[in-house]
Order: sequence, then C-alpha cells, then structure tokens
Amino acid sequence: MQVFFLKSLEKYAKISQIKAGMFLYIFHKPKENPIKMDTYAEQLVIKENTTLDTLKRVLIIAGGFILAVALFLFFSILGLLPVGAILALGIAIGAYFLILNLGIEYEYIITEGELDIDKIVAKRTRTRLLTIQVEKFKEYGIITDAKEKEGLTVFMVNGKGYSDYYADFTHKTHGECRLIFSPDEKIRSLIEPYLTINK
Repeated sequence: MQVFFLKSLEKYAKISQIKAGMFLYIFHKPKENPIKMDTYAEQLVIKENTTLDTLKRVLIIAGGFILAVALFLFFSILGLLPVGAILALGIAIGAYFLILNLGIEYEYIITEGELDIDKIVAKRTRTRLLTIQVEKFKEYGIITDAKEKEGLTVFMVNGKGYSDYYADFTHKTHGECRLIFSPDEKIRSLIEPYLTINK
C-alpha cells in the first residue's frame, strides 16, 4: 500500500507540473519577434503603344507584303514559282516575328524595399533594366506632380490601365535618374513604408 501511495503521489506531482507549465505559457507567453509580412509583390504591365510603335507596325506589314509579292512575281516570271513561294513565305514569317518583338511588357518586383524592373519582349526574352532601393528615392509621387529637370536618365516603363507615378533618385551607374512607372495599389503599399523622403 505504501508503494502504491508513493507512486500515485509522484504521478499527481508530474501532472501538476505539466498543468502549471501550460498555465504559465498561456498567460506569460514570451513575446515573439515581429516579422514583416507581405514584403514581396509582382506586377506585369503592357507597354503603352506610341505613334512610333504604330508606324513601325504599318511599315513592317506594308513593306513585308510588297517585298513578298515582288519576289513571288519575279521568280514566277523566271519559271521558279516554288522558289518565289518559299521566299514570300519566309518574308511573311519574318514580318510576323518583327511585329511580335514590338509587344513589350514590364514587370515590377519589390522585395523588402528593393525594386527591380524587368523588360519582357514578345513574352520570351527578359532583361533586367533597373534595381534600386526605395529608400534612395529623393522624390516620389503621381506623375502630374513631377517637376521638369534637365540631365536626367529617364526609365519610361509605364503601362496601360494604371495611373503613372514617378521617382527621382541617384544611381551608381546611370547618375541622376527618373523612373516613370505604373504601380498598382499593392506595389505602392510596399513602396511607401520604405520611403525616407521628408522623414
């Protein structure tokens, strides 16, 4: 009986210690280190078509058509119809890919205050245009508030369907720069906490 009593008492003591530990954890839970959430976002925008872009497309289509027809007729007269057809087809394919290359998109990638700008051509080729820390922005805001400045390297990477914003900064390679882009609400919300302007 004495052994049984001692074992029961020991078991009760262990259970009491576990309960006490749980109580202390719940009511005196150590503070966790704050973790930054939602510090990464991407946005893809389609480049606005300019008058020059439209002119290029017209010239490629018209020039390709005229050249293809001329070669087809020329080789047909020489009795080399298959050669003319192949060359005309090659010109048509070449014109098609040239027009595809005029399709340009820009991607904005922000990661904990670092902004990357990529250029994507024909949905295939990606080139990194710029990497900049947001804290280095000297000026930032809606494009209508931007002041005219001379001697700036301008990165025009704005897109369709969004309001245009600007940011002025000094870059170690490009010198004094101005970024003109079209960030959506999510990108802007991740830019603003890292701004040091007027702080």
